[in-house]
Order: sequence, then structure tokens, then C-alpha cells
Amino acid sequence: EPTIYFKDYFDEGDWTTRWINSESKSDFGKFELTAGKFFNDAEKDKGLQTSQDARFYAASASFESFSNKGKTLVVQFSVKHEQNIDCGGGYVKLFPATHVYTLVVKPDNTYEVLIDNTVAQSGSLEDDWDFLPAKEIKDPMDGEWEAPMIDNPEYKGEWEPKQIDNPDYSGKWVHPMIANPEYEADDELYAYSDFGVIGLDLWQVKSGTIFDNFLITDDVAHAKSECEEILSTTVKGE
Repeated sequence: EPTIYFKDYFDEGDWTTRWINSESKSDFGKFELTAGKFFNDAEKDKGLQTSQDARFYAASASFESFSNKGKTLVVQFSVKHEQNIDCGGGYVKLFPATHVYTLVVKPDNTYEVLIDNTVAQSGSLEDDWDFLPAKEIKDPMDGEWEAPMIDNPEYKGEWEPKQIDNPDYSGKWVHPMIANPEYEADDELYAYSDFGVIGLDLWQVKSGTIFDNFLITDDVAHAKSECEEILSTTVKGE
């Protein structure tokens, strides 16, 4: 059975109870629920549409936090540009869930950083930060001796050798490659410990884009089946 972490096709209930239109800036554009100018089904094809030109947009929906470690992650959604778009976003972002961060600074000059009451970092203020100058520095009075320089009375200018073809020339030098000692393979580049929010955070010069059919799952076959249904009904009907 596929695990459905998040699904919203905007076909039931009040979407504003699930999504938040950001009001952190007064000039943010507003998303509106509509099927747009052309559609297959006026109700089923409704999605979030950008409604004002030359605006930033920000809206988000939360879901139960999860990690995709050891699992396949599939993020799927549909985008319909009804306008003649020339500059504007058509993407989504995934964010971590809300966490509580705690900083503890102690009189012995040590500190702790906790995330959700679990210590994530600790150490010494003096050792870990540049609050104080270094205890030791290189002696500025000591160093390599340099002989004093005087003008050469016989100097006639910089010598320039004559140029001839190099019989040993074998082409432009190519820097040889060696193994990078700092490289470490990471089998978990794909893994993220905490997904909890999906968001639309974008800019559009010309509004009119409709976002719909959001799906986050661990099953490629299920996402493919959902996609085929959208293509055979909504897209074909348009």
C-alpha cells in the first residue's frame, strides 16, 4: 500500500482551512480557487491561481512530519499557465516542520544548542568562536632574512629571448586528475530527516498560473496512476 504523506486536489472542503495565504507582506499577491478559463470539469479542475500581475506569492500547507530515509520520495503536482507567461515561477518547495530551538550559555563559558529538547551542538565559547584574539601568534619580529636591494648601474632593461618553434610542443597542457583526499561518498544524499510543509513561494510578472493535484507519496506506481488519470481527463478535456 502506498503511503500518502500529502494530497490535495482541491475537490473537497474549504481550501483556506488547509492552506495559508501569507500575509507577512502587505503586497503579496492572492491565490484564488478556480478552474480557470478552460477546463474539463468546472469543479474537479479547480486549483490555486495567481490573480494579480507583478506580485510575489506565498502560500503553504502543513502535514504530519516524515523522513524519506530508506524510502522513495515522489512529489507531484500539475501546473497550467493560462497566460502568456514570460517571467514567473511554476514550482513548489518542501520545508521542515516547526521546531523549538534552545540556546543555553553557562557561567563556565560553555554553551548548548538544543532542538526539540535534544542537544544538537555544545562546546566552549572561547574554543568554538572568535570572541578573543588567538593565544599565540607568529612572531612579527622573526622571519626569513631578505637582502637589501640597490639599483644596478649596468641594467639595460628586461631581456627578451628570441622566439622559435618548440620541437617538443605536444599541445595545450591538460591538468592531470588525481583522487580528491577530501571526497567522501554519501549514500544518503537523497535523504531528508524532516518534511512537514509544502509551499508555493514565487514571483509572477503575468498572473494566471493554476496549481493543482498536489501529491507526496513513497510509491512511484501510485503517482504514475494518478498522473495518467489527470492526463486522460483534465488535460485531454481542456
